[in-house]
Amino acid sequence: MPQSPRALPRARTTILATSVAALAALFLSTLTGPAAVAGEPALPSVVAALGDSITRAPLTEGAGVGTGINSWSTGTSPDVQSHLLRIDALRGTPATAYNLAEGGTTSAALAAQARSAVELRADYVTILSGSNNICLSPTVDSLPDAAVFGSEVGAALRVLAAGRPSVRILLASVPSLLAVYDAGKDSPRALAAWAYFGRCPVLLADPLSQTPEAVARRAAVEAKVVEMNKALADACRAVAQCTYDDGAVYANRPSLADLSPYDYFHPSISGQARLAAATWGAVESHGLFGPGGIPPVLGAPAPSDDAPAQLEWIENTDDRVRYAGTWKTTSSSRDHDGSISYNSASGAAYSLTFRGTQVSIVTRKTPTSGIAEVSIDGEVVGRFDSYAETAEFEKTVFTSARLVAGTHTVTVVRTGTKSPDSGGRNLILDAFVVE
Repeated sequence: MPQSPRALPRARTTILATSVAALAALFLSTLTGPAAVAGEPALPSVVAALGDSITRAPLTEGAGVGTGINSWSTGTSPDVQSHLLRIDALRGTPATAYNLAEGGTTSAALAAQARSAVELRADYVTILSGSNNICLSPTVDSLPDAAVFGSEVGAALRVLAAGRPSVRILLASVPSLLAVYDAGKDSPRALAAWAYFGRCPVLLADPLSQTPEAVARRAAVEAKVVEMNKALADACRAVAQCTYDDGAVYANRPSLADLSPYDYFHPSISGQARLAAATWGAVESHGLFGPGGIPPVLGAPAPSDDAPAQLEWIENTDDRVRYAGTWKTTSSSRDHDGSISYNSASGAAYSLTFRGTQVSIVTRKTPTSGIAEVSIDGEVVGRFDSYAETAEFEKTVFTSARLVAGTHTVTVVRTGTKSPDSGGRNLILDAFVVE
């Protein structure tokens, strides 16, 4: 059965109960925003993501299931700026989104996912698959046949094209697995995670070995990725509704920080953001949603040159800040205005009610800090991790999306979770910055 739309903390869609309401919504969506301009393609109202765990977005902040909140395709996290959020900004109203990707699957699962997308009447579909085809192969000799891979992807494309003739499909290239190896091979934490989880052994087994056999094995894996991407390009050219990303995902070279702090294989939040930006570049270059770009801040008009932003720093000691739990203050000349407030107990939280259009959170990152959850006006909008190997001062760890001008309340809650290397779960506040 198809999954529920946006089964995330920030659910913004509803399933319309009657065919009359569905037709009305479809009619109205054609009149919204830039989509109503003659000569430009209509903006999608239903977005679906197909693929594997990379699109499902697990482990972005540590251990956890792939809820999809940080997905490059359909995520709602402002830190990622997914295709969905960019489409919402162009539409001016929220689209419906379904993350149909399934962790652990290969390209063989895409046709079934495509049939679900057709049932859900998706008019924009992203596809990212292929890593598991390689990583589930125990040896170089068992690496997937690129032609079979291409035929499986092609079958999914044809299901979408036949079931939704007006659909637009973005087909992403297979990521460079060697780039993941290069990003983590010098990190003891990454090496330990690879050994513990056993991810992609055909590439990551014996990562420190530089024998001719090990080097040739890694080169064979990368050559297979290149061959599979050629098969993707060929499959996409055969379906009019398909747009290939021109190798944008493959060309992406993640840093260590772009890998999950849990398994150092899946993308982190910044890694998902890089995927979103790279693939959106293909959307724009091919004009999938018409000419022009996207507002610099999603969901808001670009600021005019004659109205510069006014920023207000609100310190941790300001009476407007409300704290839950027993908080302590410590001083340092390297913190903004000379101090921070901190709490290591369960239930710790702080909040600020402010008037403005955007808010940022500034903290001191430490070796004993944990992960916090951020809500604005009662709606969860993201998380941040304040862990750092050594103390880092005046660090902006969260910036909200553009808000409607008016009064808002931002609340930050200690989750009690942390990255594997952190020695604690402290929640720290240095200051807010309100625009």
